[in-house]
Amino acid sequence: MFLWGAPGVGKTTVGRRLARTLGRPFVDTDALIVERAGMSIASIFGQLGEPAFRALESEALAAAADNPGCVVSLGGGAVLAERNRALIAERGRSIHLRASIATIERRLRAQRTERPLLAAGIPVGTLLAQRLPFYELADHSIDVDRRRLDDIVAEICALL
Repeated sequence: MFLWGAPGVGKTTVGRRLARTLGRPFVDTDALIVERAGMSIASIFGQLGEPAFRALESEALAAAADNPGCVVSLGGGAVLAERNRALIAERGRSIHLRASIATIERRLRAQRTERPLLAAGIPVGTLLAQRLPFYELADHSIDVDRRRLDDIVAEICALL
């Protein structure tokens, strides 16, 4: 199962809880990239550039997808690549965690320096407008605005 959506919608938080609830392993592709590269995502963007980061992201997704039954939290831009979407469709179900721009901005306010595209000054609304057509390709969409974590996880479990 693959969780995707904009930065700040709670993919990692929901993914961890969902994996624990289902008794499955959890993989956060961003954390896997950092572990494998030995540097932060911001450093990868700054030193190697976005194309290098996207290549590492595809590699991390492929590694995560090799774990059947795993709950995978994807970076916000992972679904931009056709090959990533094809791999996800082949290996499992996808769930788009959806939140309003206001919710996303509120959650990300303290994290801007950790999010390279946002730190570069790209407005959340612009990023979301570019990515939303890809996010909406998910098998299911779940609204996360003003909802308790347990309720979100229960809704996902009901889809299984």
